[in-house]
Amino acid sequence: MKEITVKNDNSSEPFEMGENLYLQQGDKSVVLRVIFPMQVSAQCILISGKINNLRLNEPVISGKIYKPLKLDSFDTFIGFTKNDSIDKALTVLGDSFAIISSSLSQTIIFWNNEVEENCYVEISSENDSGDPTKISRIKISSELIKNGKFAYLDTSNKGTVHFLRSKGIKDPCLKLFGLSSSSIIQLFGKPEEEISNTDFFSLNYKSSHGTIVSFFFSQDTKILYSINIQFQDSHNE
Repeated sequence: MKEITVKNDNSSEPFEMGENLYLQQGDKSVVLRVIFPMQVSAQCILISGKINNLRLNEPVISGKIYKPLKLDSFDTFIGFTKNDSIDKALTVLGDSFAIISSSLSQTIIFWNNEVEENCYVEISSENDSGDPTKISRIKISSELIKNGKFAYLDTSNKGTVHFLRSKGIKDPCLKLFGLSSSSIIQLFGKPEEEISNTDFFSLNYKSSHGTIVSFFFSQDTKILYSINIQFQDSHNE
């Protein structure tokens, strides 16, 4: 049986012997099994699907994140939960390169290219009726703006994902970047809402605790490049 080499961009979490890796493109799926793991790659064999459906540099998803990841997983996102303070975000992520916009009703913080190239992390409080000192929304993007359009960019070595991991954040949700929209639906089921425009579309879900989870994809590649979560507002409970 022909062996297939899969690269691992995150050497701190090497593949494991017997682990399944998944690739989903539309209605075409491929499952690989790790037979010889190494630090930055693994030798795999084809378990199901057709080998000609594989493409060079196509992202795969580890079977290890299928089990623990549920919509309720997003009630804690990149280490923050509902009612965590804005100050906590500044302490964890650092205030040296934070761009802060604050008013009586809302606080918005960005960590962007001032931190490192292709970094985009936004944390904000709820507008108007919310508490400007408490985290309400978090948006992170692993993206490249090309010809005025958003597209997925691997930032595991430089950019958003690398920045967050450098702060000790090991949220498995970071592994979702680069997946197809069909893979997200395979993981979390049919979305409650889908919003589409010329350049991008989003799949929108809600956890059992009311956290709104939105996944953003480019229209042309259908690849996930941004995740936006909104905790349920305390004044709406």
